[in-house]
Amino acid sequence: MTDRATDPLALRHGPLIAQIWDQIAEARRTARAHPTQDRAAFWLHRIRHLRRQVLTAHKLEMTRHDASTQAIDGWFHPMTSTLDRAEAHFATYLASTALAQNQKTATAR
Repeated sequence: MTDRATDPLALRHGPLIAQIWDQIAEARRTARAHPTQDRAAFWLHRIRHLRRQVLTAHKLEMTRHDASTQAIDGWFHPMTSTLDRAEAHFATYLASTALAQNQKTATAR
């Protein structure tokens, strides 16, 4: 997470960026608590939605032309990389729990 007082994204898109970081923090807490499949599926869907919001904000910044592409990409990198890792975590968790359930079902037969 970045400092909201100096982060260019927080200064330009304040409430949106704060909301996304808060949701990322909540997703982290959920991941640490070993969520149910339903909660993990919810967070996977939510993280993908947040990523789309970030990409929309990125596109808006690119159309402003008041900063270099490299600078804009740098502003967004911490958030996009965090969302990518969260998405991968929940996707892997769902895949592993589905595999475990399938193995239990096969063993029960």
